[in-house]
Amino acid sequence: MLDAAERPISFSLSERYGAVDQWQRVLARAERSIARGRSVCLQVAPARIGMFFGLTASANLFMMHPSYRAIAHLPLGERVRRMRDPALRARILAETPVITARASQHPGAGDDRRFRPPCGKMYRMGRIPNYEPGPEPVAHGRGAAHGRSALEQAYEGAIDG
Repeated sequence: MLDAAERPISFSLSERYGAVDQWQRVLARAERSIARGRSVCLQVAPARIGMFFGLTASANLFMMHPSYRAIAHLPLGERVRRMRDPALRARILAETPVITARASQHPGAGDDRRFRPPCGKMYRMGRIPNYEPGPEPVAHGRGAAHGRSALEQAYEGAIDG
């Protein structure tokens, strides 16, 4: 891709959960392209990068689960009401995310990690966002003490607001 670019190219270089050495391979490819005369600029964030997930956000942890997709079109209140149903909750939590045809057109879309972030490294923002949480992610909080997985805790957080 880098050598095929006839115009200058700029993109983010970051470490990806589950592929911690991928950035080194990308950097090596960029350096080879630069050595061949291509204009490549890599951007590196000065601090860790994060994403917000939620039922009203552009992405949520369950958006690729078939049972969630079946209700995704509903207004938020109705969606939350249905997600509180124990049977639907169990189905969604047990499902494997399914990559859609549209998503499969994007590089890396065949990798389920793209749609199942590392819940054990997530933090709940709360009504008043805390942008500098402590070292313990949500998976190590009170939920883990009660035998709930990080994904279950994320589900509860999504429907409890």
